[in-house]
Amino acid sequence: LVCRTPEDAHAVRRRVDLPIAVDATLLAGNPQCADIAVLRCGALGGVRRALRRAEKLGLPPLVSFTGTTSIGLAADVALAAALPDLPFACGPVPEWLGDHDIVSPSRSLIPGEGHLPAAPMPAAPDPARLAEYTVTDPATIGRWRDRLHRAAALI
Repeated sequence: LVCRTPEDAHAVRRRVDLPIAVDATLLAGNPQCADIAVLRCGALGGVRRALRRAEKLGLPPLVSFTGTTSIGLAADVALAAALPDLPFACGPVPEWLGDHDIVSPSRSLIPGEGHLPAAPMPAAPDPARLAEYTVTDPATIGRWRDRLHRAAALI
């Protein structure tokens, strides 16, 4: 069930007798609409900002992995490792990650026995694997550049 607003989450919370987890990006205005804060590094601006948000919300956290490569996933793992209390399971890690990651297979964050390693530094992209995903279509490049320029204008 996806709730798009704090009001939607609050309505669900009133109707069920189960803990409700809500994305932390929705909780700023009304943390009482949830029992659990879902933290995602990408959406919250990195590990430190996600930690600060968790502290301000005062709700039990869980970390939802948003990284589509081991590089992004490493930030979410670092967040989970840095939280003083993590009472809920995190994840899941995409099954396809091992085959389609942009880091070398030896540095890919593949779960083992239900856990992921928390490395001090994320792996760097492997140039050969990164080249597999290089976009060369001029129309696609143009669309992305246009999108970046429009986003930059809003900053």
